[in-house]
Amino acid sequence: MRIRTIGQDFAREAPLLLPLPPAPFETGLALNPRVDRYGMVAVRVCRYSVPVRFIGRTVHVLLQSNEVVVFHGRTEIARHPRLTTKGAERVVLDHFLEVLLAKPGALAGSEALDQARREGTFTPAHEAFWSTAKHALGETEGTKALDQVLLLHRHLQHRDVVAGIHAALAVGAGSTRGLNTGSWPSSCHTGVGRRP
Repeated sequence: MRIRTIGQDFAREAPLLLPLPPAPFETGLALNPRVDRYGMVAVRVCRYSVPVRFIGRTVHVLLQSNEVVVFHGRTEIARHPRLTTKGAERVVLDHFLEVLLAKPGALAGSEALDQARREGTFTPAHEAFWSTAKHALGETEGTKALDQVLLLHRHLQHRDVVAGIHAALAVGAGSTRGLNTGSWPSSCHTGVGRRP
């Protein structure tokens, strides 16, 4: 027969317990895959994109219950929701922009663009800008102009880039003057709206 309750036992033992460590204890599985020639890492039975500048390098992957975090050294280079379907791939358009600047023809049929459209990060405003740029500058140069706009997402918030696209289309519909990011709203250049 029990003389004290669990709560009473805990109250007696609590002062004897050590404090919790200041850093959280990581429970994810640590892996070290090599980035393949397509800018992807294989984690279990799925593949995840990383920036193409890491092709050929070994990276550190933390496989958690609901996401995959990829590090190079101590720097986080990619974060993806964890996939569970065998052979599934998660591709982020931003990871391939430098390659697409050199090979703009690869953008139209890319899996990265398809996934960005499905997720809503490549919006109708982006589509309108791309269409206008191709009409004004030609297929190759218009796609390069779009790539330059997509690179702005690395430094600005999504809504600011979309506002810049709308301003560019309003100023220069049918000409190249509005497609120059120099004519975009001042928030795109002064740092207002920059990501923290």
